[in-house]
Amino acid sequence: MRVATLGYQTWGHRTLQALIDSDHEVVLAITHPKSEHVYEQMWADSVADLAAENGVPVHVANKPDDAFKAALAEAAPDIIVANNWRTWLPAEVFDAPKYGTLNIHDSLLPKYTGFSPLIWALINGEEEVGLTAHLMDEELDAGDIVLQRSTPVGPTDTVTDLFHRTIDMIGPITLDALDLIASGRTDWTPQDRSQATFFHKRAPQDSHVDWSWPAEVIERFVRAQSDPYPNAFA
Repeated sequence: MRVATLGYQTWGHRTLQALIDSDHEVVLAITHPKSEHVYEQMWADSVADLAAENGVPVHVANKPDDAFKAALAEAAPDIIVANNWRTWLPAEVFDAPKYGTLNIHDSLLPKYTGFSPLIWALINGEEEVGLTAHLMDEELDAGDIVLQRSTPVGPTDTVTDLFHRTIDMIGPITLDALDLIASGRTDWTPQDRSQATFFHKRAPQDSHVDWSWPAEVIERFVRAQSDPYPNAFA
């Protein structure tokens, strides 16, 4: 298939690399400009650099403005694959290709929509984390599920451990989901929105330890905010 990507940081980089290494034709890579935000300074492999090194046209944008839409229309992809795209997309963008837009989200949806799902999952004592490949619709992280993959959370795992395990799952789940879509299947799994949870973008106060919490909660809280992430503090 002709594939365009919307991606940023290492998540988007791994997605693009998997597609470049596959039999799919990557016709465009759209990415965000570099940011000074602390959470965007880590795991910051450049999508733009990878695309340029492999002869893939690049467009840099914060939001789907007219230039963004024109670049996408010119590329004429069969499908868009998004991973770590940070701003809202209108239906005229995500529905434009023949097969729509496949989003790769690093949680087991419908739980942990929104931001920093690995950190929140570890803080909350989840027994597993993973990735969801789903079709994009008007609601954030709410579209029908094409494929999910999970990995257990061990008793000493840090968020960095979970990052490395889930980042290695991006390529396989992306390509397997595209194979399912290309096969003509449409019997995807609707999300049970009654089970959905949303978590906001983290701020410095979200890392502050409250000593009234039980010891096991504090211990998870520290593991969830270990280097290179901003650390838990008191």
